[in-house]
Amino acid sequence: EITTKRYGKMYRGVARRMMDLAAFHADIKNNDQAKALYTRAMEIEAHTLGNDHPDLAVIAIALAKAHKNSGNEKSAINFCRQAEQYLRSADQDDYPDLAKHLHALAILYKDMNHVEKTEALYAQALTAAERDYFRQDDFFQYTLSLAELYKVQKRWQKARRYYEQALETADAKFGPKHLEIARRCVDLGETLLELQLFAEAKPLFIRARDIRQTVLGHSHLDTKACADVIQVILEHLDEGNVAKTESKREKTVDEVSTPADAIAPAPGTIEVEKKELSPAPESTSKSAKTADASEVNHKSSAIDAVRRAIDKVAELTKREREDERRVA
Repeated sequence: EITTKRYGKMYRGVARRMMDLAAFHADIKNNDQAKALYTRAMEIEAHTLGNDHPDLAVIAIALAKAHKNSGNEKSAINFCRQAEQYLRSADQDDYPDLAKHLHALAILYKDMNHVEKTEALYAQALTAAERDYFRQDDFFQYTLSLAELYKVQKRWQKARRYYEQALETADAKFGPKHLEIARRCVDLGETLLELQLFAEAKPLFIRARDIRQTVLGHSHLDTKACADVIQVILEHLDEGNVAKTESKREKTVDEVSTPADAIAPAPGTIEVEKKELSPAPESTSKSAKTADASEVNHKSSAIDAVRRAIDKVAELTKREREDERRVA
């Protein structure tokens, strides 16, 4: 009211105060009042800046959220499309907040299960942030968002790529001994377990365990959970080595062992003809079946080991995900 009396109804500062008040109403679930205030703020901003200014995307996204929270997803989608249109003509060099608004829009689409739109907008935000040195902090978050999206979709190779980028960026941003590094090591390690790359996952969990051990202590649940996962990985790697050794041993025995009647008779004799007609030795057939069974058992063991390890990691990361969402 004070701003309106001092500067007039169409002053930009009035629109900003309305947006602040609208956000408050949205927080207390008073969505109708929030929508009315955002709509009025949009009118003021459009009058002041023009009907195609990228700043209008901020209000369009806020209106989309208010409509979604009211249960009107169709209207929410319309405002999302409107926000996309405002941002489409913007350039990162001229509009530094482009990446941030693209990312916010992607999160909104994700909440409404529009996966293709989410992926495209996350990628656009990442590309925009890559070109801006002053947006490197945001770049880390955008990389992580893409990785987590691919993880939910079980597109493990793509998730691996972006988790690796997130870990590299986190190293530069936080330093090598920060708890955030441990979280990113766990993310990447879990993805490698899904790909059954146990040997590559092991050093990541060891690093996460060492960081947590230093920062949180030996007895902390997160430290112990990392240690449990490492134990599962080591057990699996040991099982794999034993299976390979047994398989090699069986092959060696097959090659070395010779049947008692394998002494070659003279050419043209009846024994040669019998030899040619006789079936393959049973020992070879049995050893081949044994090797196949051993490999099947090992693969089954690998799948079980993956499941156990991922369950351990899920327990470890569930609380961290909730904490990160609350912070965001």
